[in-house]
Order: sequence, then structure tokens, then C-alpha cells
Amino acid sequence: MDIGQWLKEKYPKIYTKLKDTSQDDGYRLNILPAKLGGDTLQYESESKKIFIHSSYDPIKEAERWADNVNLEPDSVVIVYGLGLGYHLEQLLMHMGGENRLLIVEPSANIFLHAIETDRVRQLLDDERVFISVADDQKGITFLLSQYIPYNKMEHCIFIDFGPYSRIFNRHYKDFTDAIRDVINAKVINRNTLLHFAAQWQDNFFANLPYALQSIPVSQLMHKFSGRPVVIVSAGPSLNKNIHLLKEIKDKAFILCVGTALKALLKHDIMPHAVISVDGGYPNYVHFKDIRCNIPLIYSFTLHPGIVEEWVGPRFIMGIFDPMSLWLQEKLDTQIGMIMSGPSVANVAFSLATNMKANPIILIGQDLAYSDDGRTHADGTTYEKDRIQIDGKKYKYVDGIDGQLVPTSSSFLSFLTWFENTIMGLDDDVTIIDATEGGAKIHGTKIMTFRDAIDQYCNEDIETTCKINELITEHESLSQEKLLQIIDELGEGLTALRDIKRWSRNGVRLSEKLLDVYRYGANNDVNRILKRLDEIDDRIKGKKEHLALISSISELITFKVMEGFNPKEDEKEIEMGMRIANRSKVLYEGLETAIKHSLPHLENCIRKIKQMKENDESYAVDL
Repeated sequence: MDIGQWLKEKYPKIYTKLKDTSQDDGYRLNILPAKLGGDTLQYESESKKIFIHSSYDPIKEAERWADNVNLEPDSVVIVYGLGLGYHLEQLLMHMGGENRLLIVEPSANIFLHAIETDRVRQLLDDERVFISVADDQKGITFLLSQYIPYNKMEHCIFIDFGPYSRIFNRHYKDFTDAIRDVINAKVINRNTLLHFAAQWQDNFFANLPYALQSIPVSQLMHKFSGRPVVIVSAGPSLNKNIHLLKEIKDKAFILCVGTALKALLKHDIMPHAVISVDGGYPNYVHFKDIRCNIPLIYSFTLHPGIVEEWVGPRFIMGIFDPMSLWLQEKLDTQIGMIMSGPSVANVAFSLATNMKANPIILIGQDLAYSDDGRTHADGTTYEKDRIQIDGKKYKYVDGIDGQLVPTSSSFLSFLTWFENTIMGLDDDVTIIDATEGGAKIHGTKIMTFRDAIDQYCNEDIETTCKINELITEHESLSQEKLLQIIDELGEGLTALRDIKRWSRNGVRLSEKLLDVYRYGANNDVNRILKRLDEIDDRIKGKKEHLALISSISELITFKVMEGFNPKEDEKEIEMGMRIANRSKVLYEGLETAIKHSLPHLENCIRKIKQMKENDESYAVDL
């Protein structure tokens, strides 16, 4: 296959970028024969010549380099520098099927030379390998965000090859800054997941009866394709243009995040929908005492008090959470899965992209603090909050006016998510930042809200009418499907009770195994291990029902996997104690999680049965 055709098929975005970009980088690359065989690569500028690989034996150099990389079975290796690929070819020989290799190559020129070789093309054809070529910091951030799982951050290896960091020192700073931003965003996201796992589990059981009455957000997806959606967030700059929303009542779909709803209502502005996902009590405060008939778009994670007290129509969406996937599978239907993010505005943006909206207009999306330290707009729960801006405490990022603005680690994670997501969208989707303040979101078109309205929101698209039709035409959940859910939950309840009992036995057996290694207790190790294997087999037989507590069980798995890694030069007795302790923690975690969840599940079943007996109308045909 022709190399250009190979590149076009394998990496179409890189092909398009390099095809339209001049390769005059102000330096030359020389391919020269190495003394002991193979080719080497020389970088030549006006002032210096530098060999990227050994001029003597690049293959031997690559072997030594790869041998010094301390791989673990699930390591993600991020290498700065492709070169001619010798070192990466050797590294792949050490890597297993669970490893990933991310390559950041700063030079398009080097990349084009490298893919002339079979070695590099074979390297890049490996399904474990991903590459960024001649990207700026945002492009590198996108690569790292896509391919570093949140549960493998502690297993990432960052390494630069040879003289790359010296030759491309400015770009190397972009690389290290990208690493910082990605790790920061993923740490915040992971900590959120771990911190709220139990709460989200409880919220699922509390919200499920109402979800069965709700309209799947999937039915909203194609109603506004190619139409403008305005996402209203609660940043301090919302004060500048909130009044303009009255002009576009049916000329756009106005999607408001929960924090901004009170501010809109104080201006007598009714958005077409409010979206919320946060399960904490502070989020409930945003909605307390609100009585309005607009649709609520929510996920199972949402605080159940909001869902229960909402007087308007409800739309249920999934955020690829285990509970939504469980319900979708059991009912054999599409609820509507939305890619989540660290903020509700991120989720709103995902919804807008799934709706095929164009353009998507952001207002109130500061992602930074105002000059006077404001955190939120007037009319919100946090309208009086101020921060003392301390240059040492806060981070600074580019503002929309080119000046630096103070932000926080959380805001920065939201910003990083926006930029990564926008980078992955089709080029014909227009994203407009009409906030008129705050941090610059790279990839957006900066406009005032006034100009955005004049250019994009000048046609009546019958927004209210389309939403009302969708709500009116919905049918209730069939009795057959409702009974199916009750039966599934009942089977799950029985299975979880069994697993709880088996887990208690597993804890006792694990403690006996520990006694053997600690004190040399007179117990039959093989007999204990056989009984533990029997318990494992029983639990595996009921594995599908563990999906009902998957939010908590994933937390248990994470703690077990991260807390009991083998040590170097581990002795047999140390290994035995580690495995016994890991087994004990796993069974204790399962027993505790199920004990916590059973009352919530029992109450959920009771409530669904009661709703059925009362013949309440179910407003969704999932």
C-alpha cells in the first residue's frame, strides 16, 4: 500500500493536518548509516547538529533504553519522541496485552521520515499504540485524556527519548503542561466517583420509581437537529446578558443548569429545560421551593429530593452509569446515553451534541473568578460568595480578552473537558462562547451574546410546541414491563442476600488463612482455599445481580486492586498474607455494601408496587 494511502486510512486527522501544513521547520533531518548497522537520524539547524539516535549502534541503544523502563502489567507508557522507532519497537517487545503506548511526536518532519520505514508503520499498526503528531498543548491533552484510564493514573510512566526535550524544549513544556492538566482533571473526576459511589447507589434506588414515569431523553435527540441550543450556566458573567434570553424564547432551545435556574426565574425567564446530575444536598438547595412546569432532565445520580418534588415533566438520561445500563438492558430500549463530565455544564454540552444542535451557544460559562472575586451570578444560591484572589493559591489561564484570569483546579478540569470534547467534534459544528468573560475555551468562537442572537437565533423554531407535543404523545410504561422490573429487582434482592451470607463465610475463611501465615495455625490451607474457590464460584454464578450495587462494588474493586499490589522480592509467606488480606477486604467490602444497599432496594420495590397498586399513570414507554 502507498504510504500516503496508509496514513490516510490509519490516521485520517493526521493525514489532513500534514497535507495542509508546510513542513519547513527551520531545520534539516539527515538519515545517515550507523557504524554497526541500521540508520540513524541527525537533527541539523544553523547552529548545531544532534544525533537523535546513536551514531554507533542505535539498536543496542534502543535495547538498553527499553530495559530501563520499569513496566508493570497494566502500565500506560507515554513517550516523548518517535524518532525512527527503534526504542519503541524494543519497548513493545516488553509490553503485554493490557499495556498501552502513547507517543507524542513534536515534529511533523520527523514523523514523515519515520513512516517511510516498515518498522514504524508496523509499530503504529499495533492496537496498543496511539500517537499525537505536531500538536499543541490542547492536542496532546486530547490524546492523553482519551487513552489514560482514571484507574491507571498511578501506573503511568512518562519518559522522553534521547535529546528530544532539548531540541524541542518549547514543545516539551506543552507536553509537561498537558500531563499536568490531564492528571489534575482525572484525579478530580476519579475522586468524585469514589467519594459519591455509595450516595449514587442510594439515589438510584430512590429515583428508579420516578424514572419509570419519566420520558427517555433519547426521544428529545432529533427534535432540534441543526437548531441552536443555548446552555445557560451560573458564572458571574451571566449578569451581563441574562436579560437577552427573553428575546429567544422560541428561537433556540434554552437549556439551563440547575445552579442558574433561580437566577433565570428571578428575571421571569422560563428555560425550555433544566438539567441536573449532582446527588449532594447542596444541589437540592438550588431547587428547594421551586415550583415551575418546565421539564427536568436528570440522571439516576441526582438528589432524590429534587426528583420527587419536581412538579413539571421529567426526562431521564443515562450517563453511561451502571444503573442506566442495567435498566436499558432489562427493558430492551434506549434511554439515551450522554457522555458525562466533571460538571453539569459538561453534561449539558454532551446532551446538546447528542441532539445534533448547531450552533451550541454557551453563556455564564466563566470557568474563572471575576475581578472582584465573584464565583457565581446574581440570583443564584452562591450570589454572595467571594474569594480573596491570591496569586499563589489560584491558577491563571488565558481569558477571552487575552489577559490572564484566576481559576481553580476544579474549573480547570471543566475547561480541559470542554476543550478535549470540542476537539473531537466534526468541523461543521459551531461552538460559540458568548459568556463575555472568564477563561478562554479553545475551539470556540468568541462572540457577544447579542451578536450570537442576531446571527443564529433569528427564526422561530417552535421550541415550546415541539416539547409539549413530545410530552403529550407519550404513553405510560406497559404493565408487562413494569412487572418485569419488579421481578428483576426481586430476583436481585434474593441473590444479594445470598451473596451477603457467602461473603460473611469468605471473611471467616480469609481470617483462618491469615492465621496460618501469621502464627502457623494448624489449619489445612488447601481445604481453606478450596472452600474460598467454592464461594467465588457461587458469587460468579450470581454476578449479573451485582450490577444492582455496581457503583459501590466498583469502589471495592478499585480499593482491592490498588491496595494489594505485590512488592519486589516478595517472600512466599508475604505473598500468602497479601492474598489472604486482599480476599478478606474483598469479602468484607461486598458484605458491607450489600448490607447498606438492601434496605434501599427493598424500599424501591415497595414503592414501585405501591405505585402500581394505586394505578398511577406511567408516562414512558421505554
